[in-house]
Amino acid sequence: MAPKPKGKALLCEQLEELKKKKADAKKAVKEASKDEKNAIKKRNRLLKAAKHLSSGDLQLLLDAKAASTSASAKTDSKDTEHKEDQEDKKEDQQDKEVASKEDQQDKEEKGRDCDLSNFPAMGGARNPEREAQVRALNRVAHAAGVATLPENASRAKVGKLAEDLCLLALTQQQRRQVNHAIAAFRATFSAANVEARDTGAPAPAQGKVWKFSAVQLTYNSSHSDFMALDHGVLENLFGRFVAYLGRLAAQISAEGVSATMERASPERVHLHADLHLSTAFHRRGQDALNIFAFEDVRPHVTPNTASGKTYTGALRFGHFYVVADKLGTLRLGSRCLEAYRAAWRLGTNCGLKF
Repeated sequence: MAPKPKGKALLCEQLEELKKKKADAKKAVKEASKDEKNAIKKRNRLLKAAKHLSSGDLQLLLDAKAASTSASAKTDSKDTEHKEDQEDKKEDQQDKEVASKEDQQDKEEKGRDCDLSNFPAMGGARNPEREAQVRALNRVAHAAGVATLPENASRAKVGKLAEDLCLLALTQQQRRQVNHAIAAFRATFSAANVEARDTGAPAPAQGKVWKFSAVQLTYNSSHSDFMALDHGVLENLFGRFVAYLGRLAAQISAEGVSATMERASPERVHLHADLHLSTAFHRRGQDALNIFAFEDVRPHVTPNTASGKTYTGALRFGHFYVVADKLGTLRLGSRCLEAYRAAWRLGTNCGLKF
């Protein structure tokens, strides 16, 4: 590395740098002045040429310039329109691809077995009873100014219509009609028979995998309290059931819980619960469902096996079925339920009904 200059040598070096900067500045000023002079000369030549033009020639020049500007603008406009058309075509293609995927999901859902929470389209042979209940819902919908459904609408759409109707300010008679129609509609599905058997033995086969994010449980037992007629005994049973569901919700990360007690026959009641989870339940083996046993009563377990957009409809319909005031309903309760806003909250407005 060369030693730094000292004393006089340093001053000489600084002076040389100043001279160089001054020379560069003069050169820049000279070039700018030259450009300005050239611009003035060009303007003077144009003015001189314009003096010899007739007014007609001058107008022709102006028209030509305007036409050139217009053509340029049109070209830019066409380029912009072409670009927008390309973007629109690209968006349309993306929409078609999304719609195709959704249709494929719907077709896959239609091929699945029907259960309490899954909603395949009806298809196949006509079901007069099912269509009659859809017509009953349509009558209420028409009176309330809500769009009606075709008689062969999918289970998910029928459930959504019933949910929307129950959120409206209906008369008591209309509300009863909706509740009766949806309960009767649902009963037409073979999987709606949820009368669980109290076998006292593990239901799942060894090695079976249970994986779901929502589930509906039905408890039916010959236990003395399930056979009780006394109001106080039944109310106490439901209170214990609600407390159990609170503990269960914490254990399996349930963020929505609905519960109901219904009279299955003149001699017996059964309990329903519907839960949806923030974290999927995933267990294997014959002991996988032991966590759902309430006072040694093992429930009939119906997981929500829907996926995609169908899952949301299944989730809402599952909660709706539990909280809807049906014939035989004794006591209702729900907690943290976003899917069905008209639901009663757990521990409040749960009057015993007969």
